[in-house]
Amino acid sequence: MNYYENIFDSNDLEKIWQSYLLRPQWNYWHTSVDESDNCHWLMDFDNELFFTKNLFDKLKVLIGEYKLDTVYANGQTYGLDGNMHIDSEKPNRYTFLYYPMYHWDLTWGGETIIIRPEGVVDTVYPKPNTGILFPSNWPHLGKGPSRDFNDLRVTIAFKLYK
Repeated sequence: MNYYENIFDSNDLEKIWQSYLLRPQWNYWHTSVDESDNCHWLMDFDNELFFTKNLFDKLKVLIGEYKLDTVYANGQTYGLDGNMHIDSEKPNRYTFLYYPMYHWDLTWGGETIIIRPEGVVDTVYPKPNTGILFPSNWPHLGKGPSRDFNDLRVTIAFKLYK
């Protein structure tokens, strides 16, 4: 797993929130695994050039040359924990999970838990403007925020391949 900080500039971060994440286009009933009752919010960005071209080109400067399969935002509120899952069983597939929050307090929870093949467990908190890159066949889950946070915990998932 690779960890990155200060991924996008303040103009990009502002546009992510103001032009996209605040739109009333969130869809509920998304699950990490089939036939789960653990639903959360999702917004698809596959047809948004700002994500598929502008942000992805900047991301490739940091992480190297990948191709983009899909990109979308996950939204969770208190009580909306995800299920442990993998994103793909195919070889050479990767997930880049970006945390676009403006501010995050550790007491709000909202961590991403990732299990490496050797059994090591990584816990990543949604520090603003950071991201993690990991193989898509590593089990992981996103935890909803604590009761102390009364907003939407957002991650943006870039599903990648080589």
